[in-house]
Amino acid sequence: MELASKKRKRMGKTTFICSSLLVLAALFYLSPFYWMISTAFKVQEDIISSPVHLVPPRLTLFHMLNVFTEYGGLKSLLDSLIIASIVTAICIIVGSFAAYSLARFRTGGKNLAFWILSNRMLPPMAFVLPFFILFKNWGLIDTHRGLILAYLTFDLPFATWILRSFFYKIPTELDESAMIDGASYITILFRIIIPLAGPGIAATAVLCFVFSWNEFLFAFLLTRGGVRTIPVLIPMLYGGHDILYGEVSAISMVATIPMIVLVIFFHRYLVTGLSLGAVKE
Repeated sequence: MELASKKRKRMGKTTFICSSLLVLAALFYLSPFYWMISTAFKVQEDIISSPVHLVPPRLTLFHMLNVFTEYGGLKSLLDSLIIASIVTAICIIVGSFAAYSLARFRTGGKNLAFWILSNRMLPPMAFVLPFFILFKNWGLIDTHRGLILAYLTFDLPFATWILRSFFYKIPTELDESAMIDGASYITILFRIIIPLAGPGIAATAVLCFVFSWNEFLFAFLLTRGGVRTIPVLIPMLYGGHDILYGEVSAISMVATIPMIVLVIFFHRYLVTGLSLGAVKE
């Protein structure tokens, strides 16, 4: 009994220490996010005051309203949502067909999936000049279509490669049983494969959305102001003589909201999906 009591006390101390370390780590990583939120609602005098105010003594909505009314924050938010949503939808739809073909019919041989992903091994800067020349000749500079096409060049191969690993884990016996009952390949894909690979598809969709939402290089070099995503808007708030800290914090806070919503609603699918194709049999 005494030995068991000592063991429980030791385990209790270990659990307490681990929990304390996790809380400290969480506070450390959440501190920049808290600072961003507090700065977004501070008045200008409190932002640049010394000593620093950890808790805003006065609250204001000026920076939030100013970045949306004077600096085009609302348009940038809509542009980012439109581009990221369309890219994600196309990646999932087209990528599902391509991944099913690779997983079930071995299209292109066993190395095609690797070559599909190989474009992500090159630095994006290597694609900027060819993209700019092509898009200028095609009239796609400073358009939603141009950015969508540029993002699909990188996100679609990634989505295809990820979905292929998920589809490959689904037993082929299910396909054969459905074909005996008269199901076509399209029916098998939409009635069997996609529902069973739901967590993997959700994880892939979140990753594609995040990649498109955060992309800066192509959005900066292939636009001229008619289309302006949030990653392009934020550097414009840094002037030569002044930095709009309140506006930068406000638009950055708004930019993180879609990511937080995705994680809240799809966190179970993210964990399941990202580990679904991890083990190779």
